[in-house]
Amino acid sequence: MQTNIVKNLLSPELTEEADKILRSCVHCGFCTATCPTYQLFSDELDSPRGRIYLIKQMLEGNTPGKQTLVHLDRCLSCRSCETTCPSGVQYSRLLDIGRHFAEKQIKRSLVSKSFRKVLLSLLLSKKLFRTIIRSIQPVTPLLPKAIKSKVSASKASLKWPVTEHTRKVIVLTGCVQNTFSPDIDLHLAYLLDRCGIQAIPLSGCCSALPHHMSAEEKTNATIKYNIDSWQDYISDGIEAIIMSSSGCGVTLKEYKKLMQYDEQYKSKAEQVSKLAKDPIELLENEVENLRQSKTTTLSFHAPCTLQHGLGVHTKVETFLTKLGYQLNTIKDAHLCCGSAGSYSVFHPKISKQLLNNKITNLEDQQPEFIATSNIGCLMHLNAQAKKPAQHWLSVVFRNLS
Repeated sequence: MQTNIVKNLLSPELTEEADKILRSCVHCGFCTATCPTYQLFSDELDSPRGRIYLIKQMLEGNTPGKQTLVHLDRCLSCRSCETTCPSGVQYSRLLDIGRHFAEKQIKRSLVSKSFRKVLLSLLLSKKLFRTIIRSIQPVTPLLPKAIKSKVSASKASLKWPVTEHTRKVIVLTGCVQNTFSPDIDLHLAYLLDRCGIQAIPLSGCCSALPHHMSAEEKTNATIKYNIDSWQDYISDGIEAIIMSSSGCGVTLKEYKKLMQYDEQYKSKAEQVSKLAKDPIELLENEVENLRQSKTTTLSFHAPCTLQHGLGVHTKVETFLTKLGYQLNTIKDAHLCCGSAGSYSVFHPKISKQLLNNKITNLEDQQPEFIATSNIGCLMHLNAQAKKPAQHWLSVVFRNLS
C-alpha cells in the first residue's frame, strides 16, 4: 500500500511505525472472511481492510468525521484478521494508533464522554466497584438472566495456599474477576501448588480496560505502576507473571509494545512481556499431577485473546483432552462471542448478535457444560447459555482425583 503520511501529526517514532504497518497491507481481503463485524454488516468500512483505509486517510491529513470513530469503535479487537493475514499486518497495533489519534481529532458527545469516564473510574476503583455490585445482590434473583450474569458476585470459598515452593510465580488477580469470580484464581493457585509452584497473589489492573477505551494516559500510568511494583519479585527470580483471564494476559504480553518509546520503562516492560504467561503454559505438561476423578463432554470456547492474542491456540483443548475430556467440534470457533472487554456495554446489539451465533454453535452437540478462559466471555456466555459456562481452571480443579 502506498502512503503519504503527514509527518507532524504523530511523533516520529509512531509515524514510522504506522507507515510500516500500512505499507505491509496488500489489499488481499483475506481479513474480511474472518472479521466478525464484516460478517454481520458486509460493509467494507466494518472490516480490517476498511478500517486500515480510514486510519490511512486520517494520517494523510484528511479530516475524519464521526463515522470514522463509529467504524473504529465497532472493531472488537479480536485479531482474527491477524491470524488470517498472509502478509503479517500488525492490524491491532495500527488500530491502537488510529484510535488514539481519532480520540484527539473527533469530539465525542458530552453524554458519551461522561459515560466512558464514569465507567472507567468505576471499574478501576475495586472498592467502589465491589461495594456497588454487592449492594445489588439482594435483588439479583429478581433480575433477567442476561443482567443477572453481569452483576452476580461471589465470595471466595477457599483460602490461598501457603505452601512454600522453590518455583514461584506472580498471579495478578485483576479487577472484575476478583469481584465476580474470585475462586478462579484460587483454583489456579491450588493447581500450581499441586505441581510444585508457589503462586503469589497481587491485586491491581493490568491496564486492559483503559487501553481498550483509548485512555492513553491512564493506560501508561497503570503500566508504569505495575512495572515498578513487580521489580522486587522480578529481581528475586520470579518464574512468570500470570493472569487467569486471557483478556488481561494478552495485555501483559503487550507491555513491550506499549512502552517501546519510553526510554525509562521500555527495557523493564520487555522483561515483563517475557515473563507474562497464560496458565496453560505452566500446566500443559502436568497431566500426571492433575489427574481427574471425573471427565465428561464439553464445548470449549477459545476466547480471541487466547487464540489470536496470546497465540496458544489449541493448547488448552489438547490439555483437556489428555486429561480425559471429550471436546466437541465447534463451528466458527475462530469468531468472537461479542464480549470483547467493554464492547458489550457500548455495542449491545452487535454483541448480542455475536453471542446468539456463538451459543448456537457451542450448544449444538449438547455438551454437559461450556468451558472458557476469560472472565468477560464467561459472564457473557452465562447471560444466555442453557448449559453452564465455567473457567477451564475451575473444571480441572473441581475434578482432581
